[in-house]
Amino acid sequence: MLKRWAGFILILAMLLSFSIVFADAKQAPQVYNITVTNEGGKYNLDNVELIFKKDSMGKDMQPITFIVSLYTENGVPYIDIEPSVESFCKDVTIKVLKGELEMYDIVTGETLDIELENYNFNIEHFSRYIIQT
Repeated sequence: MLKRWAGFILILAMLLSFSIVFADAKQAPQVYNITVTNEGGKYNLDNVELIFKKDSMGKDMQPITFIVSLYTENGVPYIDIEPSVESFCKDVTIKVLKGELEMYDIVTGETLDIELENYNFNIEHFSRYIIQT
């Protein structure tokens, strides 16, 4: 009888510890590292694509690793790309794909469900952009 109770208590303790660890998972913006060369390329980051044309970067800039963050600020979805680049030789396309995406809000500290619509825009330099009109 003692073995049954000990087994039951052990299983209960394991279940409770799993729930606590799962509930304490930290939330943060989605962050990606991409390395771009003069060959260009397409980089899929959840519902957002960055498209670099061939020869879009100057010869003195390549290869370069960018840190791309996706997050919301007061419910408005953003893409933030570091380091900032003042200009490219050819525009870079940011393509937002329709769908629902969980995004961390840097103001409220919560994860929000954001409904994105298809949206494309070309940029001449990197900075921070709203990804939904």
